[in-house]
Formats: sequence, C-alpha cells, structure tokens
Amino acid sequence: MTQTTTGGCLCGAIRYTINQAVEVVSACHCRHCQKASGTGASHNALVSAGAVTFTAGKTKVYTDTAESGNTLYRHFCGD
Repeated sequence: MTQTTTGGCLCGAIRYTINQAVEVVSACHCRHCQKASGTGASHNALVSAGAVTFTAGKTKVYTDTAESGNTLYRHFCGD
C-alpha cells in the first residue's frame, strides 16, 4: 500500500504530493542548513525524488555546496 502525503508552501502557491511513506527524518546543524532555515537546524523528510510531484506552482532553486562537497538543490517558494 502506498502512502500519499500532500502539502505546500505557506502562501499556497506551491503544492506537492509525495507517493511514498516517509521513513527517515533528518536534522542537519551545518552552517548552510542553519542559514537556509533561519534556525539552529534544518529538518528534512527524506524520500526519493521520483516520489514527489509538484501539482501547483513552480519552485525557485538555489544550488548550494554542502560541507561534504555534494551539490544541494534547495527548492523554495519565490513568493
């Protein structure tokens, strides 16, 4: 059975559906995540990219480099 989760940004311009159960939630305390979230940590529900469908709006994307050297694509509402 597939679990479906829906959500979106605060203003409602971006809407999404996730067709996968969230099995891992991560809290990152690196400086990049602190600045991106405006808090002491960024909390993230990890799912495969193919499980996410944007049903309304278009995200803006900021490309960042993690302390690990990996490329991060931070999607956010531009409104």
